[in-house]
Amino acid sequence: MMRPAPTHDSIDHAAAGGLLLRLRAWFASVRPASVVPAPGHSVAPVAGDGEARPGVAVVLPFPIRGEALLVKLADLLRGRVATHTTASDTFLLTLSRRPRSRLTIDHAAYVEFHAERATYRLVIEVVPDTRIAVETTDFDTVVKFVAQYVTERLSDPVTMEAAS
Repeated sequence: MMRPAPTHDSIDHAAAGGLLLRLRAWFASVRPASVVPAPGHSVAPVAGDGEARPGVAVVLPFPIRGEALLVKLADLLRGRVATHTTASDTFLLTLSRRPRSRLTIDHAAYVEFHAERATYRLVIEVVPDTRIAVETTDFDTVVKFVAQYVTERLSDPVTMEAAS
């Protein structure tokens, strides 16, 4: 029996857990990189000096797992934020690769993937000169922090300043 997905206005712990399950299932379906012959050629090893030899094509794993997790997280967040028309203007949800893979959530928060250490760094600027920084190898922890942050941002009423 199929049940419709809940349409709550906030991401609760069950939804964050569902996000983690979907991310894990997506990566379980991704195939590893392989070496394939170029059209009309046979497979031959690539030289140890890193230079490709004519007639051989190497399929590189792209993006690396950590970057792919950020891509999937951005996609899921875009879907979540799209239902809130006023909030969608304040969320950036953009990906960049220089100098590191970075998912920019908004002007105050971002997640970076440090491939050399296989760690994630989540930074949220709470108020000017005050930042929360989480550095971890556990992507589940990052998702929980981001889900809570986005939920809080979506549930905060818009504050208006009166000009006098």
